[in-house]
Amino acid sequence: MIPLKTLPRDLSWLRFNARVLQEAQCATVPLLERLKFLAIFSSNLDEFFKVRVATLRRLVKLKKKTRSQLQAKPKRVLAEVMAEVQRQQQEFGRTFREQVLPALSEAGIQLLSAEDLTETQLVWVQQYFEQHVRDLLSPVVLDDTLHQLFLKDQAVYLTFFLKKPVAKTKKSDAERVVLMELPTKRHGGRFVVLPGGAGTPENPHQVLF
Repeated sequence: MIPLKTLPRDLSWLRFNARVLQEAQCATVPLLERLKFLAIFSSNLDEFFKVRVATLRRLVKLKKKTRSQLQAKPKRVLAEVMAEVQRQQQEFGRTFREQVLPALSEAGIQLLSAEDLTETQLVWVQQYFEQHVRDLLSPVVLDDTLHQLFLKDQAVYLTFFLKKPVAKTKKSDAERVVLMELPTKRHGGRFVVLPGGAGTPENPHQVLF
């Protein structure tokens, strides 16, 4: 009798979540439903990291004798999980950029970057930032002097690098990692409707975010 091959529960769950992503990739699914499937996929993954990935990381820290009694090696499972998550996240990004965003644009819903804004819109955005966003930002430098860092649940953080020029004799610049919470739960959430979205005669219901 051929032995039955089993898949660790966490990898099995990731395959289930991949099916949710496939629904977002299906052109026959209504556009807003595809967008909802992307949101569900991302929300599922957040919960997965809170519970299952956190558990795996705790199991990795167990003593070797205790780990040897587990059915699967937690370190190996964690590595496979992270590799699969990375693959799915890349697929998620391609689906959003190459399929959903173009379809939204055709439907009159456009997500714009700074380079896409008109001069009037750019002035409006700068004023909005000064009035509603700037005072809510609190960048935190991640270095050896930071003893404790409390991250909020269900918050969105931006991570970026700051480089400071140093003496020419040194090969590289001094680099710092900065973490900053984005005030997404204030003033209407993560998206802001821009002025000037009156649309065109062919598409009169254009909305710019």
